[in-house]
Amino acid sequence: MRFLWIILAMAFALRLASVTFGLPLVLFGDEFVHIVTAFNFLDEGTLRAISPLSYVPSLFAVLLAPFFGIFGFFLMIFGTVDGVAGFKEFAILNAPYFISIGRVLSALFGSAFLFFLFLIVRKITSQKIALAITALAAVDFWLVHESMRAHFWMPATAIVAAGIYFFIRLSESGKTRDYALSTGSMAAGFWMGYFPVLLAPFFALAHFHARGRKLFDLAIWGAISVAALAVVAWLNPLSFLKQFGRAIRSALNVVGIEVFPQFAVSADKATEPLRNFLLFLKLLIFDNPLILVLGLLGMGLMLYGNPRSFKTQVIAGFFLFYLLAGIFVWPHPDNRYILPLLLPLYAAAGYAMYDLFGRGTVARRIVYACAALAFLYSAYASMSYAVLLQKSDTRALAREWIERNAPWGSAVLSDAQYFELVKDKGSVEYLREHLPEALRERDRFAPEDGYFWLNSEYAGKLKDLRFDYFVSGFYDPAAKPEVPQGFSLMQTFYPQTPDFHLDDLLDNPLNPAAAVSAVDRLGPYIEIYSRAK
Repeated sequence: MRFLWIILAMAFALRLASVTFGLPLVLFGDEFVHIVTAFNFLDEGTLRAISPLSYVPSLFAVLLAPFFGIFGFFLMIFGTVDGVAGFKEFAILNAPYFISIGRVLSALFGSAFLFFLFLIVRKITSQKIALAITALAAVDFWLVHESMRAHFWMPATAIVAAGIYFFIRLSESGKTRDYALSTGSMAAGFWMGYFPVLLAPFFALAHFHARGRKLFDLAIWGAISVAALAVVAWLNPLSFLKQFGRAIRSALNVVGIEVFPQFAVSADKATEPLRNFLLFLKLLIFDNPLILVLGLLGMGLMLYGNPRSFKTQVIAGFFLFYLLAGIFVWPHPDNRYILPLLLPLYAAAGYAMYDLFGRGTVARRIVYACAALAFLYSAYASMSYAVLLQKSDTRALAREWIERNAPWGSAVLSDAQYFELVKDKGSVEYLREHLPEALRERDRFAPEDGYFWLNSEYAGKLKDLRFDYFVSGFYDPAAKPEVPQGFSLMQTFYPQTPDFHLDDLLDNPLNPAAAVSAVDRLGPYIEIYSRAK
């Protein structure tokens, strides 16, 4: 086990490479929602996520809230802030920096995923194979990438891994403890990210494999699970309806019950199964083609050799069940949606290696070669990405340039995603009167010095404004934003020569291994224009 702890420690250290990246800019997207929800919990003394900004499940925010509360307590003890009101103002002004705590928490869940992967693979193979698979997964690009962001995807996937491990134990023992751990995993996973509800059929399947099983046990623990899911739905009314409202309305309409009229219209995006399947396939190939091949081979060997084993059924079954959900349910899924597929793929890849090891010297050498190549492929992409995270993003460089060269009070129009400047008090007062939707919570405490900064999406609503600077950001030179008339180019910050479409490594990369070698730093192409004198 000593080697396991070494692997986990090194994996955790790798996942900390992004802790302060980009701050105070929030460049990973969707991280801030957990910070806002956590502060709302502290401010309102409730665990119900009822803020309009709480559009994702809230367990991540629940875990963050105690850390924020302890931090605020020490700030008040040492006189850094003046009471609860002072801490609230401090938190609003410095909210982006609290994202670092969320990133550390996500890194911990990334390491926990590896721990449960090790336990699962050891159950179906051997300790040595389990260690090898854990080492391979420790450098897998997507597992590293999502462990570096304060999002719910890696924590939810780690909870899925825990759930599958406890299901396997339940199928072997039938003990009350394993029923409780399995039920708790499903509830926690649902609270973290909703998609772990897909574990439910495998919980029932584990029961039917358990020794001394009784239908009463399944009924009791099934009822507890349903009650737990209902509590989670009550705690997250907005995000729950956003995710399931349309499906609930459709189901109840069949029996003549009308609910949720806001979902009466058709969905904005239609599901495209073929497109989704091809996207998932490309992402899995680009993530690590050898793991994909070994994983599919391993599932085939497991199904051929022991199809009645619960371990076979849960690994191959969850892979297929989640893949079908991703293909047929989600309209235009993001690239990170492949994350849960990596769990059964790595587990099955371990089984393929274990099986091939027993087929002679040549097969053993093939396993060694595949493992080495798979490790080098993933390590190159992940390590290169970690190195890039130590450099300033192009948007951070643009922000620094503006702060050095543009006088306080300058009007700056931005068309670069996630680019922000500090708004001064005058601009906040103007926007509060003329365009309140352009203000954020932390603009309530605007300083005297700052900029009249506005995102281009609002520019058409304030046509009389005259801007001094324009910040343009784009990934595809062919789709470069139109520069307003009367502006001339002053400064550029490019990740690489602007002659090809960039793969967005921070948010939605397609081919990570190629993308990390194509750029010198992260971020879009940035161009800064000033109004001609």
